[in-house]
Amino acid sequence: MRGTDIPQTDSLEQIRRVVRAVADGRTESKDLSELLGLSTRHVNYAVQAALALELLARYGEDDLRVTRQGRVLLALPPGSRSERSIFRLVIECSRELRKVAPGLLDEEPPSAEEITRRIEVLAKLSAATARRRAQTLLAWRQQIVA
Repeated sequence: MRGTDIPQTDSLEQIRRVVRAVADGRTESKDLSELLGLSTRHVNYAVQAALALELLARYGEDDLRVTRQGRVLLALPPGSRSERSIFRLVIECSRELRKVAPGLLDEEPPSAEEITRRIEVLAKLSAATARRRAQTLLAWRQQIVA
């Protein structure tokens, strides 16, 4: 598992905005940065998260495309229960996320410490980076189950 397989964008809304921009033909980091008002680094984090959730697919360096799941997401009203259901589905279907945070969306989720340890071991990330990525996953949980 690569470190980039573990997302670090806390906002599901930001991920959706990136997917929408790609659907509208914006695929270069610089264009996305200007359109979304984010630094290139944060755009790249959001793109990596969308790739990890299989809402986007990469076919070349700057050739991003919206997947079927991404199109379903964009067809739903932002902030709706149905949007949260799609995010729940793509998170639960992610092989990488099931490995590092099994049961993330269950009634009794794994602790931040458990997720951090799994990320450290599986993705070979430092404790600080693993802890930050664990915070992201728990932030997603909060947005979905709230």
